[in-house]
Parts: sequence; structure tokens; C-alpha cells
Amino acid sequence: MMIPLKKTVLLALLSMMTSMSACAVLNGGTETGTGTDTETKQPIVYTPFVLDVSDSSYETNEQQTTVTVSKDAVNTVKKELFGDNLSWRGNGYGVYDPETDSFNETLLEAIKNCGVTTLRYPGGIEGDYFIWHETIGEDRELQMDPFSSQYPTYYAGGDGKKYYPYFGLEEFMEMCTQIGIEAVVQLNAGTGTPKDAADLVRWCEEHNYPVSSYAIGNEVHFAEERVMFTRSTKTPEEYIDFANEVYAELGELADTV
Repeated sequence: MMIPLKKTVLLALLSMMTSMSACAVLNGGTETGTGTDTETKQPIVYTPFVLDVSDSSYETNEQQTTVTVSKDAVNTVKKELFGDNLSWRGNGYGVYDPETDSFNETLLEAIKNCGVTTLRYPGGIEGDYFIWHETIGEDRELQMDPFSSQYPTYYAGGDGKKYYPYFGLEEFMEMCTQIGIEAVVQLNAGTGTPKDAADLVRWCEEHNYPVSSYAIGNEVHFAEERVMFTRSTKTPEEYIDFANEVYAELGELADTV
């Protein structure tokens, strides 16, 4: 259950885009086909793949299904579908350089050119440890990194080490504005409070930042905690209660975002 915000709540979407026609046949198709690459105008040959469901572990029947995928548009989708995720960790994986207070223009150009229309921040699981109001302004506080043992920090002491949030909310919003990409703001449903979440929505709206949607948490249903002695998970009932409290905290604003 989600709070009934009007903007689409996107949790984790990664787009795959292709410009050439293709064909897929299930259950034993063998024909090859031809098409034209819409970019190079060169002929292409494609071979259908076969999904073998004859293994005894599957329940099967005699019915066969053929699925054909073509380059012809049969419907349109919301542009928000073509989104990706950007973490606060490692200065946005190198997007931001705190020493020069500037962005990596090569990476920004790559983001623009790859077709991404939205970016989720401050990440996935790490977003449920992220205290947003501690990452803005000049007086910031260290943030817990639940993946500190992994890329890009490789902290030998394990997960949960705290780092300074150079690539905070303000830097992220500045980047989105600069490259013309909308933000998907993840609200901390792990270590945060409903009030903190609602305050973040208000802050974004008051600053008129380019936010397309808000997401309540990430994968808080996990059975095990990512960081020892720090609870960020929730039961389904706890998650529903949290979402309803966020909605209550937002008041009339919930009907306009």
C-alpha cells in the first residue's frame, strides 16, 4: 500500500533501449528473420531464441505461444520509465568533485546522451540510512554507508562506516537542473521518521526543484539487517503504518505532489 500521492512512485527502474527490430519465439521457434537498423539503415539478421520449458520441473501443456517484437510503436509509455539510480556514496560515484566544487562533465554528458529521464537519489538501500537534513548547507553530518566495505570505499572494517556527504541533496538537485533531468527522491523509511520524510517533500517543493516523484523507502522488507545493531527493515504492517503517517504529516500537500 502506498500513500496516494499523485506523482508516480518509482522504486527502482532501469531502462533498456534499442533501435533495431527483433524477434522472439517461445516454445520451439526456429525461423530466422531480417530487418533494418533504424540508425545505420543497414540490413540485420536476427535469430529467435528458444525458451525450453520441457524440463520436468515445469508444468507444461501442448499449447504453443509465439511472441514477436518489432520496431513499430503500438503504445506510448511515461518518460519516467527510463530512469536510473544515483547514490550519494563516493560523491555520486565520481559525478561530483568536492575539491573543485564541480561536476564531472564527461559523466554528465554520458548521462544526458544515454536517454535517462529521471534519477533516483540518494540511492537504494543506502537511502534508508540517509538523514537528508544533515546533508545540506555548510554544517553537515557524517552519513552511514551500509555498503562501506564495497565499491567505491572498500572499507576493511566492514559495512556501516560513516562518510561526509559532499554530494548531498543540494548538489544532486543542482546536477539535475544543469542537465535537465528530473529527480526521484527516496524518502528514508528505514532509520528515518515520517516527519523527516514529509519535511523532505516540503523542502523540495518549496525550492521548486525538478522532482517527478517521491518513493517511500527501498527494500525495507529484507529479513536481515544490512548494518549490525541498526534497524532499517520493516514488516508489511509497519511499512503501511509508516506510509500512512507520512501522508498524514503532509496534510493538504499530499494532494498536490
